[in-house]
Order: sequence, then structure tokens, then C-alpha cells
Amino acid sequence: MPIANDGVKYPLGRCTRVWKVVRLTDGKVNKSARGKVLKDSWVDEDREREGEILDRIKNQPEVEEDEDMKPAFDGLPLTAVASGDPSHTVRRADSVAESRISIVPTSVHLQQELSISRLEKRHYHILFAEECKPLLEETSLRTVFRALTEITDSLSLLHLTGCGWVHRDISCGNIMYHRESDAWKLSDVEFAKRLDVESAHEIQTGTANFMAVEVDKGNYLFGSTPSEPRALKGEHESVKAIARRMNQRRREGSPAPGGDERHMDTSVKLTKEKPFYYNPTHDLESLWWISVYFVINKGTSLAVTSDDMQATDKEYSGSPNCRGSMSLKEELPSCGEERELVDSTDSILSPTETSLTIGQRLYARKLFYNYLDRFLAMIIDESNEFDRKISKWPAHLRKICTGLIRLRRSLREHYIAIEQPEFVITNKVCNVTKLYKQFRESFAFVKKLLSEGDITVAPLPFDP
Repeated sequence: MPIANDGVKYPLGRCTRVWKVVRLTDGKVNKSARGKVLKDSWVDEDREREGEILDRIKNQPEVEEDEDMKPAFDGLPLTAVASGDPSHTVRRADSVAESRISIVPTSVHLQQELSISRLEKRHYHILFAEECKPLLEETSLRTVFRALTEITDSLSLLHLTGCGWVHRDISCGNIMYHRESDAWKLSDVEFAKRLDVESAHEIQTGTANFMAVEVDKGNYLFGSTPSEPRALKGEHESVKAIARRMNQRRREGSPAPGGDERHMDTSVKLTKEKPFYYNPTHDLESLWWISVYFVINKGTSLAVTSDDMQATDKEYSGSPNCRGSMSLKEELPSCGEERELVDSTDSILSPTETSLTIGQRLYARKLFYNYLDRFLAMIIDESNEFDRKISKWPAHLRKICTGLIRLRRSLREHYIAIEQPEFVITNKVCNVTKLYKQFRESFAFVKKLLSEGDITVAPLPFDP
């Protein structure tokens, strides 16, 4: 049963197909057996396979020998049951021929742009134990920010352990919810790699809508921005404290408090030149773009039924989700037994903001399909177009938008600090500036805010 077809029309890519796998008993589907997921793709001949990367992530000595780290890492990515190139398991000559292809770019210009004249690809299968739901399909904004809170911890653990790993393709499709364990997991780690300061990032990776602007450009963008001298060292949360928090959250089904265990890090040193690397900050920026995507590129409504309106009217009056002291009835008129999803409609807005419905569509398109607007949103300090636009967003999103603005500024300040000429960027760089803490606390605050009244999200309607 097909689940997804990712770029199957573009042979220069991975041509990934995902299938649900069921067990057959006497030719019939065994409904009592747990379903699994098969990922079928064509990978570059010389690229490390996803199953091998998963093994290396989970079986690091630092992880294997620690009672806190082992369960935390076991729950971090999806679980690979089996993997391999079909030609390695099936020895028939015809199957070997079909499992390997050679692709030549169609023009000299494309060959020069990709720096290749011929691309060798190998057919690859990997079977996962968990059948999951991608964040892309989520319709509860509270659940979205719960996922972002958990994945912030997952990424910090991935980055900080050993020499550090970076995912390099954080997107709505690569954050997955597993119902049985009630946990959000990372998937699609085929582009993950250890952070290696000796070799430059060899290929641009990531999903366009959520890619860090520096990765899109292939160059550092903040190093020339004036900044006060700042030493990137000091007390910060330890890897073990993060692992214990993740384990406790999975055991108890609720976020554990931040750990008190701290240690010093002095891994920053002088350097004259800084080649461009994909580093942990870029994974976190992708999380920020996901949060923006669900607030700006989605239609929204408060998830309250008409039967609840009168009971919750007093509670919501003057709450962070509503404008001023206006009641929930006045804020959102009833639309029958269940509130219909609205595209941040004019009924939510004051008369002076009635153009936002169309304006939202236009700005969302600019922000997620135009590099220049993405670049300006991140690179410019206060009073840029992004801040001005979303500060006027509908009242029920206003507090969330304010948090996104603050987190963008924190991310920008972090970039400026770490890209000064005197610093080397290491796997600890987001911890020593406490960026993980800022992300986790910002996302957790929004999740708590939405516990007072969730917001439903869905794709924006098409323009007439």
C-alpha cells in the first residue's frame, strides 16, 4: 500500500517511495500483526546508506555505555528492522542490472552546475518498525508545538553527543508521530553526518521551504555584522540531563523539568578563515521555519464547539488568544455545531485589517517560495517586513507571532556571535549560547498557551 511518492519524476533526486507493509497469513492480511513501513529509494553509489547512519548514531560508545543515553537514543529516530541494496541480497543477473543505474545530466550547463558528468545510483530498501504520521498532516497547533518542543531536545542530543551529528533535512515530512510510544521521532537521516571541522559541507541538502538561509546560499551571512566581543563559553546543560528529561517525558507522558546538571565548555578557539559547514544552528533554524509555516501558511480557527462557547466565554475574555476584553462569541461567531475552519478570515479581524486574508496568501507565497524574502526575514534586525507583517496577524495568533519574532531575533543574535572571525563553530555551539533552551522554552510556552484553547490549522484555500 503506497504512503508517499517523493520526487519520483526527478531521477537526479532520491526518487523515494514509501509503502505500508502488512503481514499475510494464508494469503490474507493479518490484522493483528503490526504494520511496518518500507522506504524504497535510489541513492548515490558512493553515499553512506541510511541504515548504516542509524547504526552509527545509536551505537556510539558514549551512548552504548550509559544507562540514560541508551534509551534516549533508541527513541530518537525510527527503528530500522532491515536494510540493504537489492543486488546484495538477490544474485540473479537481471536483478543486479535493475538495481543500479547511471544518469547523465541533460545539458553541459547542468553538469557544470552540479559538478558532475555522470551520476551512479543504487536501488536501496530500508524497513522500519514504526508506522507514523508526519507533522505535515497535523491539524492541531498545540500538537505542532508539542512536537517542536520534543524535537528540540532530540536535536540537542543528536548534536551534542560525541563529535556531534547534524540532521541536515529537518522538515514537516521528517518529523513523525508514533502513536504506540506517544512520541515524536526524527526520520530520513540519510543526509545526516558527523560535524567535521576538517572537511567542508560537500553538497546542499534540505527541504526548500524549511532550509536555513545560509545553507540555501552556501555561505555565512552574519559574520560581517558588527557585534560586541562575546566569549562562547560558560555553564550549560549537559547531554545526560537532556537524555534524562527525554526519558522521563516518555515514561510519564509529560515534559520533565530542565536538568540542573551543568558543565563547562571551552571548545571555541581562534581562527582566521572559516569554510562553510552545515552546523547545528541550521537544524534549529529549520525548526523555526516549521513553526512559521504552521502559523503563516495555514488557515486557522479556534478549536471550540458551539456548545462550549457560553461556558468558555468568561474564561477566554481577555486571554492571550483574544483581542483586548472582547469575548469569544464576539471574537469568533458561531458556525453551527462545529466551528468551520477559517482562513484567518475577516470575521476575526478589525475593519482596518480586512485585507489580511489575501495578504496572508501573498506573503506566505513570498516567504516560502522566494529566497530573497526568506533571506530578508532572517538577516535584517528589528522592524523588517516579517516583524511588521505578522505583528498584525489575527488576534488569536498574536501572542504566538510575538514569540516567533523574539525567537527569530535570538537566532539572529546567535548567528552574529558565532560567525565572528575569532570563533570556530563546533557541535557545542548552540548549547554554549543557550539557544536550545530558548527554543525549547519558546515552543513549550506556546504549547501551554494553546492548552487554554487549541487552534485548528489546515491548508490555505486557493485564490479564486
